[in-house]
Amino acid sequence: MSANRDKIAHTQTGSRFLGLLPLVVFLLVLRQIPWGSIAYRQVGTRAFLQTAFQNESLAANPRWPTFIEIDPEALKTAPWYLRQINGQLNTNRALGVIALAANDLAEAQQRLLRQLELAPHDVIAHFFLGEAYLRLGDTQTGIEQWEAAGAKAPLVRLAQDLLARQAQAEALAALEAVMRLDAADEDSRRLAAKLWLEQGHPERALAIYQEIIALAPERSTSYTSSGQILFDAGQYEQAVIFFEQALQRNPERPRWILEAVGRSYAALNQWPEAIAAYEQAIDAEPTRHQVYVLIGEAQCQLGHPEEARFYYEQAIALGNQSKPVEQAVEYIAQHADCPSR
Repeated sequence: MSANRDKIAHTQTGSRFLGLLPLVVFLLVLRQIPWGSIAYRQVGTRAFLQTAFQNESLAANPRWPTFIEIDPEALKTAPWYLRQINGQLNTNRALGVIALAANDLAEAQQRLLRQLELAPHDVIAHFFLGEAYLRLGDTQTGIEQWEAAGAKAPLVRLAQDLLARQAQAEALAALEAVMRLDAADEDSRRLAAKLWLEQGHPERALAIYQEIIALAPERSTSYTSSGQILFDAGQYEQAVIFFEQALQRNPERPRWILEAVGRSYAALNQWPEAIAAYEQAIDAEPTRHQVYVLIGEAQCQLGHPEEARFYYEQAIALGNQSKPVEQAVEYIAQHADCPSR
């Protein structure tokens, strides 16, 4: 049953990408202009694909456009006309596209594969063959065909659809294809990095963030993301480097990056540096009581119980209700020393 649902979902995803086919079929039936002329001479292969995928009304309503009255007999008639000129013109691609419009997936696959045997670089054949595979439920092969077609925009939309269906691995495959097609696509890289993290592969995510840094070295977000990955992996020295680089590129010096710097220094037992970063975080956001607790802990590590007590009390005054913090204040008041840890 799950397989059937996936196949139905793929069919629904694929159907939106045939929005221009009724017009194409209509022209073919009238024999006004050949398919090859539409694709290459008038629009251009990639321009045709972009047009097919940037029609927002089709994206929102995956069905035949309302401006064309579709005659069900047209899909039956067009192949007959095309076969009459089969000896003069290669019609495999056109017949494959028409079969796909009629949802005859086996015929579409056969015709389009035959076309690619004759013309391996026919991007429109690759594109519609990719949709045939998607309708058949073979997402990976569909992605490969769309990548061969250079169809970046539909691959991005496919990734979004797959994410909506919780198909993260397949969405990642689509995003990886987009990244290979467009070395400057930052958005797809950020989404792919996020998915790799969720899949438990921080090293892959980190590598992608390095690519984004190379593309946009003045933006701070990829530095902070890289720093967090390294911090979580226990690579605190490297994490500090990335967090500091993020601060250099962010004139507002947000509290949370400063706090991340402090935590990294604390993990390295570099307490004066940690306190300095925490104090800057307080300057950026004076009411965040958690940072006062962090400074209190750092002061205790340096053997400064009274300074620690001061910051703990500040945290309590700002609304911190942690029992350990209250107990630390009471202990220092009684023993003039920090509680042992």
